[in-house]
Amino acid sequence: MAAAASTDASAKMQVAVDPKNMSFNRTGLRIKDPATSVPFYEDKFGFTLVHVAKQEGRASYFLGTLEDELIAKLPTDRESADAAKFVASYTGTLIELMHTEGTEKDDAFSVNNGNVEPHRGFGHLAVAVPDVYAFCEELEGKAVKFQKKPDEGRMKGLAFALDPDGYWIEVISRSVPELPGLGSRPSFAQTMLRVADIKESLAFFQSKFGMTLLDERHFGPGQGDFSLYFLASLPAGTELPAVDNPASKGWMTGRNLCILELTYNHGSEKDPAFKYHNGNDAPQGFSHIGFTVPADAAPGTTVTTPRDGYSVVLAERA
Repeated sequence: MAAAASTDASAKMQVAVDPKNMSFNRTGLRIKDPATSVPFYEDKFGFTLVHVAKQEGRASYFLGTLEDELIAKLPTDRESADAAKFVASYTGTLIELMHTEGTEKDDAFSVNNGNVEPHRGFGHLAVAVPDVYAFCEELEGKAVKFQKKPDEGRMKGLAFALDPDGYWIEVISRSVPELPGLGSRPSFAQTMLRVADIKESLAFFQSKFGMTLLDERHFGPGQGDFSLYFLASLPAGTELPAVDNPASKGWMTGRNLCILELTYNHGSEKDPAFKYHNGNDAPQGFSHIGFTVPADAAPGTTVTTPRDGYSVVLAERA
């Protein structure tokens, strides 16, 4: 179900669809060593550790770009049931860093970052900052490695940093210098997945999870021949710029909101055998995205996206 666009072309506004009490809650990535990765996201990108969920031989570390008011409410014991409840009730999006005991000691262990053929699929996380150039200078001073610096390549003014496992973190500019409760700190802004069939993928996230299409951008053969689609979980009735409104980009980056970005290479759906790597087949890396859902929406289960087979975890909303 697509977002309802205004019939008044001059207004160029839309109203968010009903999210069905579902919310884009997490992006799961496998990591080698939490002692390296958790401080990296905390110290370099301003994330806050929210919860540590441990099972025999495994642990998940949930981090987010939280406003000061929420940070003050976090339980001191990040492994507690109260911390788990915080994750289940959080209406924003977290990263879930997933560790299997022993990988930190295995010199041969590495993850698939999703950007190397023939195993491309997951693309990147992204943070939005007031000044891309100044922030990237800070990252360089902290010995962060880059896939692309702001003035390299065709796309100027954005960068791709590398985390300790080689996952890409896009650094983009936001439309306001400070966000309420966050100030000038980075905000978790995107999770990007490549999709083979954009029509099926949009229908999946819009109809099953009540996501609103915020913006789409199209690039012809001379510019890479691809399109980008941006979706988010928003409260029903939220008024925002329509997809064809130039203000949509600024609206997206003007708040602490994580977007699901779907990248579609034109014509890829025409090959029935083509699909992207889902991150859970070997070689592994990306694990899943997750939504919090109400009790009647089969929490505790996992579904997969059309064609590409990315895992979508359903977790019960607190």
